Amino acid sequence: MAQEIYQHKEIKRTVYERQPISSPFWLRALSWLALVGWWGFATYWYVCHIKHHCEELTADTSVSPPAEQPAAATAEPAKLPASFVVSDGSKNIVDVKDVFKARNKQAQVFVSPALQSGAVTELANYLKTNKDRELNVVGIYGQNEINPSKYADLGIARAEDIKTRLVALGIDGNRIKTSSEMRADYAAVQDTMYDCIAMNVAVTKAIEKILP
Repeated sequence: MAQEIYQHKEIKRTVYERQPISSPFWLRALSWLALVGWWGFATYWYVCHIKHHCEELTADTSVSPPAEQPAAATAEPAKLPASFVVSDGSKNIVDVKDVFKARNKQAQVFVSPALQSGAVTELANYLKTNKDRELNVVGIYGQNEINPSKYADLGIARAEDIKTRLVALGIDGNRIKTSSEMRADYAAVQDTMYDCIAMNVAVTKAIEKILP
């Protein structure tokens, strides 16, 4: 009897030893996920990097961008004057590719070397040669400019600054008339007032009285 029991245990142990040991569920699931991931990556690499079909698919299925709408009209910044011109009748006496400038709310006029030689000196020489002519100098100022000068307004102050330069070149001050012009839309550009001086040549009043 004892021998039969022993033989029965030996048979059960042999059966257990022959049964395969099953892996846990999570390990099998992880293995499947790794296999699927590897298969997807291999497919992507083959299609996109070997056959180069991804670019074609993207080009075919991409949505075309909307047509550009015309930009709304915006106010263009004021164009700065390109040159300073003085005429006597139909003849240009001065034509310089520059303009007189002044700092915002200041009377002193900045005169570049080109304007000093091509405008101020040129006009002085013209007046010396043409005794029957006089020069009108107009100083321009903005409506919102504060006047720190001794003159009635910044326009007169700026015109007088130019007159001083002409008198220093030997021109009689009586032949230079100064006036001013206020412009409501005249504003500084980067704290600079561009084209703050205008000039014109005219026949002197004494000559006008003699002319028929």
